[in-house]
Amino acid sequence: MVIFLLLVINLLTFWHYYFYFNKKSVTFENGAKIMVEVADNEYKQEQGLSDKKSIPDNFGLLFPLAGRQPVFWMKEMNFSLDYIWVKNDLIVDIDRQVPIKDAQDNWTSNITAAVDYPDYVIEIKAGFCERNKIDVGQKVFININSNMNACIDKKKFLE
Repeated sequence: MVIFLLLVINLLTFWHYYFYFNKKSVTFENGAKIMVEVADNEYKQEQGLSDKKSIPDNFGLLFPLAGRQPVFWMKEMNFSLDYIWVKNDLIVDIDRQVPIKDAQDNWTSNITAAVDYPDYVIEIKAGFCERNKIDVGQKVFININSNMNACIDKKKFLE
């Protein structure tokens, strides 16, 4: 019984540290923070958030763009989105409240950044930017590193 309890405690400790230090997040200049899943392969990038019925207000999908000029569409989405475009750690464009379908009841398509070759785009539930006063020109810290060295000094980041 003691061995079993020690195993359970070790397992719980492992999971706590695994999830604590593997959280992928985006912190905005004004202190707003979201947890993100990273669309780091072709399947995740094509799927986007279309497989989700809903998402929490503080959750998004981060697309590392690696020098590509992407085009997004809302095919088979269940909710509207804000698109946050990031280049050189700054928000360079925001598409707010992108609807699922257009006025002719077609899936909304051809959502692109106003800037050439952004580094990232973040899909987040529509209204997030307005509620959290996220705007073009604000700094962004993207933490997709999964080790303890990824921690930041928030005061230094916000200077």
